[in-house]
Amino acid sequence: VFINEHHSIGFSTNGNFSNNIWNSHSSTPIISVIQDSTLEALSDNRGIRNNASASINYQWKGKNEQTLVADFSYGGFNIQNNNFQPNAYVTPYGVPLSEDNFQNNTKTIIGLTVGKLDYNFKWKNISWEAGLKATQVNTNNNLNFFFVESQSLVADSNRTNAFDYKERVLAAYANASGKYKKIGWQIGVRGENTQSIGTLTALSAQSTRAVDRLYTNFFPSAALTFEQSEMSVFNLTYSRRIDRPRYQDLNPFESRIDQLSYSRGNPFLQPQFTDALELSHTLFYMITS
Repeated sequence: VFINEHHSIGFSTNGNFSNNIWNSHSSTPIISVIQDSTLEALSDNRGIRNNASASINYQWKGKNEQTLVADFSYGGFNIQNNNFQPNAYVTPYGVPLSEDNFQNNTKTIIGLTVGKLDYNFKWKNISWEAGLKATQVNTNNNLNFFFVESQSLVADSNRTNAFDYKERVLAAYANASGKYKKIGWQIGVRGENTQSIGTLTALSAQSTRAVDRLYTNFFPSAALTFEQSEMSVFNLTYSRRIDRPRYQDLNPFESRIDQLSYSRGNPFLQPQFTDALELSHTLFYMITS
């Protein structure tokens, strides 16, 4: 909605709602000197995966290329899955030996709130940018693991647990860029303060109870561009960035393929930092080295 030439407001929303059914079959030969048996494992999964988000933004345009943009958004995710997993051991000739059946029901709810404020203006042929951003993520994960005995569900206290994770990131940045004759330049820095806590609650005692972190980092960036000619341009750039672990990689839940194969996250994973320095040359607008 364009209120006038200086002010506008926008709103958007989207969602995705799905019901899923999928199955798998794995066959694992078990061998010492000769093949002793084979594990025939089935996996019958039924679940839902729903997400919805909405955002609102305000924009102001002033003189000297001034702009002020404010954004606020919220997204919610609801993921549930019920998995029945029979595991049958048979001889190499297909004669049944034993059977272990499991049922695990998982539920994950994620709430993501983001607020941003960006201000741009031009002064003395230099473009200036500054901004603030706050992000809050709350995730609730529940795993109920059962032994299936005579069609009855018996809770497994060693695997049934709940994992809650909260993460708050506060960030601010400033950036300046300009051009003098054939040389273009850009320099900036972003600061981030991150606080997170992950708490594992289980029916039985666990070695990991809570993981609490608080850290501050700075991420500078710079670039130089030299236009040797209209068809030949050199670029030198430097940047530092952070890549945080995915939430599912922090979640200590067990995700089982069969009785012998599973994966689970590690709440002690650290973020990854990357420093990148790059020199490039572009010729004829299409050949880059």
